[in-house]
Amino acid sequence: MPKAENIDHFNRVVLVVFDCLYSQFPVAVDLSVAEIAELASPGSLPETPAYQHLEPTFESIQFLAAEGFLTYSSRFLEGTTFTTVRLTLKGLTVLGQIPDSLERKQTLIERMRSALAGGSKEAASEVARQLVIQAFTLAPAAGTAAMAAINNGLG
Repeated sequence: MPKAENIDHFNRVVLVVFDCLYSQFPVAVDLSVAEIAELASPGSLPETPAYQHLEPTFESIQFLAAEGFLTYSSRFLEGTTFTTVRLTLKGLTVLGQIPDSLERKQTLIERMRSALAGGSKEAASEVARQLVIQAFTLAPAAGTAAMAAINNGLG
């Protein structure tokens, strides 16, 4: 996959994974790498994909875990499935953040779902890129806010 396609695919994987995990929260789910890859880039996989076809999706999920957005208990079958996957407090806070003003604004997960429902791959790629940038920009503040809420509850 060329570099630009890798980034576009990564962005769409992030949207699909966040949507799936947010929809199921707090229940942990198993994520099939092939299913996530197909949802992120429909029609791009051969009928029987080899690991090289799934690697960008696998590594995208690994990245989300390493950055603290999700947890999983294990992966198996040569990286084809992640088991017991769940959003972390950081991931949940970023996706469901409360708007600062009194007027109703869409949460990040609502905007991600709108982008996934959009259709056009080209238009969705730019929207996906912007939403992923926003999620990763919000992450440090979300972690700080979550810790403050926890500490206030314990105090």
